[in-house]
Amino acid sequence: MSFVPAHTSTLFTDLEDAVAPPEAGCVVESLKPTARNPERVMIRISGRKKVVATLAWSMVADLGIERGTSWTDELATKVHQAIVLDKATRSAMGTLERRALSKGELVSRLKRKKCPSSVAVQVADQLESDGYLDDTEYARAVLRSLVAGKPAGPRLMRQKLMQKMVDRTIADQVIGEFVDQQHAENEERDPFQDDDPIAQLVIRRLRSMSTLDYQTKTRRVYGLLARRGFDPGVCRTYVEHFVRRDNADEIA
Repeated sequence: MSFVPAHTSTLFTDLEDAVAPPEAGCVVESLKPTARNPERVMIRISGRKKVVATLAWSMVADLGIERGTSWTDELATKVHQAIVLDKATRSAMGTLERRALSKGELVSRLKRKKCPSSVAVQVADQLESDGYLDDTEYARAVLRSLVAGKPAGPRLMRQKLMQKMVDRTIADQVIGEFVDQQHAENEERDPFQDDDPIAQLVIRRLRSMSTLDYQTKTRRVYGLLARRGFDPGVCRTYVEHFVRRDNADEIA
């Protein structure tokens, strides 16, 4: 029988005692719903004063546990596995109630709590199947937030989604959606007009650099757009239009 190592975090440190090898003749003595949640049941076995496990009724049923069931080494191992899965699931649900996460972020958080890697992945897969995790919608929300204040190019979008541990295939799909939307919007307007988000960003930056020379403005505006994830062609186009216009006398 495998036990949780002694160095595990508080999420899993109480598991070893619950599944200690049973004495001969031990049986399940009682199954009692908890006062706080009647959908969860406390399992007691003969010869043990403490509750050996608290699980959802569905888990107890899946394990075939009833009053009088023999508490064997095999059953103790299965209960141990069920406890780990149950604790990981409840921890994951609590985390998702507080904030949205990608599937990768959730697995990483569970592993930081010393949850076994295979269990963390199993929990994330189940929550994804149940609709509690949706990396596509999460990625869209991340990018909407990213471009809400300032425009952003594909490179910065990808960087942000990789930081959020979004699956690369999903990230590419969602970035493609945003880029297609940007292209469609650009086709409907002059890219250098006041309603162009990139133009607005450049104009705001130039206003703060009124005393600087042409070369410095060029370098800083180009760097600004590059940091926002735009490709070199876009950076050059806006630099040439706005910085040259802003320094027409100096260039002439």
